[in-house]
Amino acid sequence: MWKFSQLSAKNFPVKITQKISKMSSKFTQADKIKKYETERLIKYLREDSKSEGLELDNDFFTKLEEENITGHLFLKLTRQEFREFGMGLRPALELEDYIKKLYDRKARVNLGDFLVKK
Repeated sequence: MWKFSQLSAKNFPVKITQKISKMSSKFTQADKIKKYETERLIKYLREDSKSEGLELDNDFFTKLEEENITGHLFLKLTRQEFREFGMGLRPALELEDYIKKLYDRKARVNLGDFLVKK
């Protein structure tokens, strides 16, 4: 019988580790982001290395705040709506592509990322 204090990466049962690994591969970045409130979404977009090439200026983030765009709503936005935010066509298309890539199942997510962090 395993005691909680004995669980570590070394002695964690292999079958459980494999099951967690399979579960992790079913989640995407989009699954993680859709739970974000507006402020957390903005923080994520500012810090995500994959968004560095996007032209996201302070006006864009202000618009997200004004419209109270959560992660769930952000994932639904299209290039047309980004154009209505005042973005040019190229940045709007790039941002739309960025959102599509968030749904890529190849980009695995650590299940620990789903824990609420304060």
